[in-house]
Amino acid sequence: MATKFPAMTKVDHRDFCLNEGWTEVLGATGKKVRHHQTFRLGLWDGSQLRTHISHPVNKVTYGVKLESKILKMDLRVSANDFWQCVKAKVMPNRGEVKREPGAGVPLYLYRELQKLGVTAKEFEGMNEAKAKALLAQLLTSEASEQ
Repeated sequence: MATKFPAMTKVDHRDFCLNEGWTEVLGATGKKVRHHQTFRLGLWDGSQLRTHISHPVNKVTYGVKLESKILKMDLRVSANDFWQCVKAKVMPNRGEVKREPGAGVPLYLYRELQKLGVTAKEFEGMNEAKAKALLAQLLTSEASEQ
């Protein structure tokens, strides 16, 4: 039995984007665009999703064809996933999770720390400042042992 969902409104569309963490796209001047509210979502594979919501963002419902196009082409989610996100803030499964690249550790520090026995697991979440502090600590403890 198919589940029946209410007609999607512009407010529901916007709420979905905000709940899932889409970012609003600004115009060339760095200000909000007047004719559409545009959102973008970067996926783990590097692709980008984009969707537009006509102003004013209100409780006007979309037609069946437009709603279907938005779900399939813009948001790339099922109706069930859409409503779970809007009503319960349950994020849709978009596959592998994208990890934001951090500042990272420069290669020379990485290699020196590896020589001193630091494992790949210990590098997770480490930035350059932490790596330098760890290197200094390891080198001073190594020097004091000699």
